[in-house]
Amino acid sequence: MTKSVKAIVNFVTLGWRELREPAKGRVPALDGLRSLAILLVIGIHALMTFHTVGGAESALTRFPLLKGGWIGVDLFFVLSGFLIGKQLWSELRRRGTIHVGRFLLKRGLRIWPLYFAVIGAAWALGLPPRGASEAAWPELAFLSNYFGEHFVPGSWSLATEEQFYLAFPVLLWVASRFTRDARVIRGGLVALLALAPLSRALTVWQATGPLSLSWELRNLYAPFHTHFDGLAAGLLLSHLLTGPLDRQRVARLAPWLLGAALIVADGLRQLEPRVFKYTGLALVFGGLTWHALVRERGVIARALGWRPFQWVSKLSFGMYLVHRLLLDAAEPLLRGWVSRLPAEAGLVATVLVAALGSAALAAVGYVLVEQPFLRLRGRWLDAARAKEFAPR
Repeated sequence: MTKSVKAIVNFVTLGWRELREPAKGRVPALDGLRSLAILLVIGIHALMTFHTVGGAESALTRFPLLKGGWIGVDLFFVLSGFLIGKQLWSELRRRGTIHVGRFLLKRGLRIWPLYFAVIGAAWALGLPPRGASEAAWPELAFLSNYFGEHFVPGSWSLATEEQFYLAFPVLLWVASRFTRDARVIRGGLVALLALAPLSRALTVWQATGPLSLSWELRNLYAPFHTHFDGLAAGLLLSHLLTGPLDRQRVARLAPWLLGAALIVADGLRQLEPRVFKYTGLALVFGGLTWHALVRERGVIARALGWRPFQWVSKLSFGMYLVHRLLLDAAEPLLRGWVSRLPAEAGLVATVLVAALGSAALAAVGYVLVEQPFLRLRGRWLDAARAKEFAPR
């Protein structure tokens, strides 16, 4: 075996081993929630493809978690807000301020490599453009939530997260110049959460003409300024869980808080669905995340800690990027299957093609693209910490 071949084999073997091993500092419940989020999103898009290829209606096509799978994006938002919040609060306590550039580069090395690799692969393979945009620049600049998608369906939500990753650390850096009082920060986070439905209310109030579903998707669902509730809820949750806590008391209260979140969310939805729908989801998923984290031995946390969720969680980003491209490419095959199978079996086959196929492609992307850059990020962060704590 030549040195170059041996190096490639070692490279792939290392990436595959890191995919299979538990991540450092892994929280099993969060793996489960992230897996649930991607499976919800894949489910609704598989259902849409099933109808596109001629699939018939059945009891399964009306299953709420399939029809309402779009809520998986809001669960992703809550988890993203929680995880970046943990990083930011830790740095704020340790350094008294936020290193915005370091934070952005750290997040970038996690997201950019695979994202741009998928865009490049879609362009190289000549995959048909889709979405409202006639050019790729909105996706390259993380502005597809305002100007439309071209290569990667779903890139609008990544754009929303990137914009939040830029805006909030800067806001926190400015705020840290004036106060680091926990109560003031939490009050600001509550105000930030309330700002999202207010922004939607103003958008609805200023609208002219019929408020169709396409109008809502374009003006309320996709833009950052009208749909960041989940991110704000995750930030608030992470801040609440970083302070001194009576763990036993919090664990006893968790079911009641989750129940209250469900009741409040339903009340808000009935009050004004367009304005409060995403806020309600932020409360529900925030409550679910809180419950899973503080009741580590509870039924929900144990179910979310199922071992396979560890792998799905690691692959979830890649699965999100490629699953709709895979469904588009598989349409001719699925059209043939659906016409010969019973409706329920055809839908199950479509979901399995989307889930298993995207997981396989995501595993390749993880080994070849994601993991090398994550290792690079780890070395860079270790060097930065060593420099920061070196004797002066």
